[in-house]
Amino acid sequence: MSNNSIVKYIDNDEKKLEKTGRKIYKNNNFFKSLADIMEHPIFKNFVKNYIKDQTDLKVVFIFMNMYNYLEEKYNFTSYQKIAIIKKLMSNSVSRQIIFYNFNNLYIDK
Repeated sequence: MSNNSIVKYIDNDEKKLEKTGRKIYKNNNFFKSLADIMEHPIFKNFVKNYIKDQTDLKVVFIFMNMYNYLEEKYNFTSYQKIAIIKKLMSNSVSRQIIFYNFNNLYIDK
C-alpha cells in the first residue's frame, strides 16, 4: 500500500489521533487485541522474518490454523503440535491435501 494513497485520509493532529486511539483501544476489543499483538516484539520479529508477500502470509495462516486445530481437538504440547505440523508439511501428499482443503475453505468462497 502506497503511503501517498492514504495520507489524505489521516488527520495530522497528533494529539487528536492519540486521544482518539486511546479511546478506541479502551472501548474496542478487536483494536485492542490488534494493537497489542502488532506491538509485541516477538510478533514483529515473526512478521519481519516470515511474511514477505501474500504467499508467505497464506502459508503462515495455514500453519496457524493447523496449530489451532490441533490445540482445540487434541491435548498435544506445543512441541508435539509443531512436530506434527512439520511432518504433515514435509510430506508432499499430506501437504497437497492441506493446501487443497485450505483453498476450498478460505479461497474459493
